[in-house]
Amino acid sequence: MQKTKFFLSIPVITSLIGCVVEPQAVAWEYYEQQNAQYTTQSSYQASPPKPKRKRVTLFRHCDFQGNYADLKRGKYNLAKLNRYGVLNDDVSSLYVPYGYQVTLYEHDNFQGRAITLTGNDRCLVNNGFNDKVSSLIISKVRHAPQPQQPYRPYDPNLVTAYQHCKFKGYRSSLRPGYYNLQQLRRLGIKNDDISSFSVPRGYEVTLYEHDNFKGRSITLQNSDKCLVNNGFNDKLSSIFVRKVSNSWPITSKPPATVYQHCNFDGYGVRLAPGHYNLRQLKGLGIRNDDLSSIRVPYGVSVTLYEHDNFRGRAWRLNSDTSCLVSRGANDQVSSIVVE
Repeated sequence: MQKTKFFLSIPVITSLIGCVVEPQAVAWEYYEQQNAQYTTQSSYQASPPKPKRKRVTLFRHCDFQGNYADLKRGKYNLAKLNRYGVLNDDVSSLYVPYGYQVTLYEHDNFQGRAITLTGNDRCLVNNGFNDKVSSLIISKVRHAPQPQQPYRPYDPNLVTAYQHCKFKGYRSSLRPGYYNLQQLRRLGIKNDDISSFSVPRGYEVTLYEHDNFKGRSITLQNSDKCLVNNGFNDKLSSIFVRKVSNSWPITSKPPATVYQHCNFDGYGVRLAPGHYNLRQLKGLGIRNDDLSSIRVPYGVSVTLYEHDNFRGRAWRLNSDTSCLVSRGANDQVSSIVVE
């Protein structure tokens, strides 16, 4: 392949009256050489390039977004990276194919701190190497172990998460309980990778956008064949599964919903009209002194008690409260009456 000359340039725009405007940011350019090919793409594309066999792919931004470059086995100091269009301290994520490893160095000529990756890394922020790469070495791994298939339990009588819409792709069943991102990964569920749920009668599942039950949330009481419909497709990082009564009686009042954090954030649990001491609250997944906001439907009243068995200070609520700090009841609830 004929070598194409490559230039890093900083465009300067001069106005009609002779004033110099601030230089534009240097962009990674497109060019071809014998060892690599770099492509300029818009940041945050919906579909980043697919990983290539025998090539490590560098990305300018986290989550495999922005400008990218494919490199084959070899040593790359800063001068060589620059010739290939990769700027100093400007790499944030990378694909590493099976059987290869890449060692990243903080300084030029393979000096300073170093980390070795044998698999994909979606954001170098996590290991303190974001925008800190000045040289690297790509090599083969001898006798690389075959990647193990993750353990994914399946039970049609439990809530089951599916990778794709219409209950396709990998699946993993979940018993009642809390699942943060680390726990989901142990069950083979990847971050932001679930698109449908089967929810048997008598269960409900609350989905959270972020790890540790934070961010937006939705609660499903029935199967959902495609989370695209409610804006939660591939946006799931933690889950709460619990058993519920088969249905609320038609003549009963609607349930109130209590939340772990202010602004209706964190885990959320619906409470039908009734009396709930601390043992009953814990049975529903509500921890002691751990509630910060509540939604109260029209016509329903909720009384929060400071101590177990409906003792101590009490707060009566007849409408939504986005933060119990304003009532002096934040993280102080040990029993509840809904009526």
